[in-house]
Amino acid sequence: MPPPKHQRARKPKSKNGCVTCKMRHVRCDEEKPECKKCTESGRKCDGYKTASQTELRNEITQGLPQHPWRLSPDHRLVLLPGSREERQYVLLFNGQATRALSGFFPSNYWSQYIPQLSHHCPTIRHAVAAVGAVYERQINGLLLPATETDPGAAEHFELQQYNKAIQGFVEQLASPEKPGISMILTTCLLFICVEVLRTNNGRALNHVQGGLQILARHLQDGKPIVKNDSDRELVHLFYRLNLQGSFFGRGLLQLDLPIEKSTSMGVANKLVFDHISQARECLTSLANRAFSFIRKVSYPPLTPSEVKDQHRQLDQHQTGQLQLDQPRLVLEFCLWETAFESMKTRSAKRVGISDPRAPLALQIEYHTMSIWLKCCLSRGQLFYDRFFPEFESIVSAAEKIIDLGTGPDVTDFPSQFSLDAEVIPALYWTASHCRDSRIRRRAIEATRNYPTREGMWHKRRYVEAATKIMEFEEAHCSFLPVEERIPEECYRIHDALMFSEEAFYTNPCPVMFLWKPHGLDADFEKYWDEVQW
Repeated sequence: MPPPKHQRARKPKSKNGCVTCKMRHVRCDEEKPECKKCTESGRKCDGYKTASQTELRNEITQGLPQHPWRLSPDHRLVLLPGSREERQYVLLFNGQATRALSGFFPSNYWSQYIPQLSHHCPTIRHAVAAVGAVYERQINGLLLPATETDPGAAEHFELQQYNKAIQGFVEQLASPEKPGISMILTTCLLFICVEVLRTNNGRALNHVQGGLQILARHLQDGKPIVKNDSDRELVHLFYRLNLQGSFFGRGLLQLDLPIEKSTSMGVANKLVFDHISQARECLTSLANRAFSFIRKVSYPPLTPSEVKDQHRQLDQHQTGQLQLDQPRLVLEFCLWETAFESMKTRSAKRVGISDPRAPLALQIEYHTMSIWLKCCLSRGQLFYDRFFPEFESIVSAAEKIIDLGTGPDVTDFPSQFSLDAEVIPALYWTASHCRDSRIRRRAIEATRNYPTREGMWHKRRYVEAATKIMEFEEAHCSFLPVEERIPEECYRIHDALMFSEEAFYTNPCPVMFLWKPHGLDADFEKYWDEVQW
């Protein structure tokens, strides 16, 4: 039989110990005036109180001075890599620049993918910091034409980061483990942002072409491009830059992109859009195909010596094929419009419309490309007069966008800069081709009032160019009331050309206007003028 366990004799707990012993959680011998437990251990005995240990602890805590401590912006970033200045501009990029670069449409690519990538990829981090730095100068009104031979103090950091990003990118491409296509295109895109913000359109266009060529090679080789939503958004961003670059004399690269995600075909091949991003992707694809068709019919001369009839000399077979292809493309635009109008009847939140300007921007692009497509086979300018209602829709949508961008909630919208050119090119094209004098004047005024700098388009230059065209065409009928000033065919400008990329930035800017005063079968007459901007 095992011996019984020794048990401590139970005695009632005393609460009469000294304050020091209570706080130490030890038994006090309750000697007075000072207990031996404290004196023998070299401690100061704080005497006797009837308060419990918890009450004593609260008394001590309440007696301590309170010093509120808050995180400074830099303390919040201590876990991020890079120098303090790099972290500052990465934060600015993530908080402000990404909203501007996203434009009117929701974007996980700008708001999530790139910030995450910059956390662990030094090349992306340096590029992001460079974009953040030059963007800050843009919104503060400090951005002047870049002069890299003698950069000012404000430019030193962004150039340093930009050079580090370029060096890192070159090293990545030379390494055995080359980066994936998404990483390459993202780096290229950030370089485009830097150059566009610094008003170096020529270099920006070089980066656009480089990225498009890489993308085209991957598509031709059948390599997977789109693995997730961010990849899809990135690819379509380059698709839009492809179109923007073609307006500045660069070739339009033929790209075969995958079918838009979740865009479904209903009964009788009827398009259905469940989200505004699907409508945008589909319209981007259609716009590229339409502009490719337009370039088959007419093309802009690259030098003054190349100026002749812009319509290509096509044989009967080619002309017949174009006449078959045109109505098919027009039908696809009609199907898009039907699906788009149906989507707009649903809840804005449900279809992803977080900015009311987004559907207006798509409406502008749709009408612009649709009119251009329908008119491109006509050699004369009178055919455009059939589309005054569509021109009115373009200008009205632009005016609504301006109103939304200048209201009380303007701080909720990116209003300084947008990489995409959603409004200014369409307004300039409308002012150049719509001969309803009231609509074209509204188009010029809307361009002048538009608050956002869009991509590579500088609005002041195009306001002045459109005004020159209007004044030239209406000179012979200036005695008439404004609403009756519709010029005859022989006075209409067919195109206004700025040949060299360097000329885009000179002020005044030389422009060559083309018109056919001796009939459509005669050669172009050239009229040189300078545009002050």
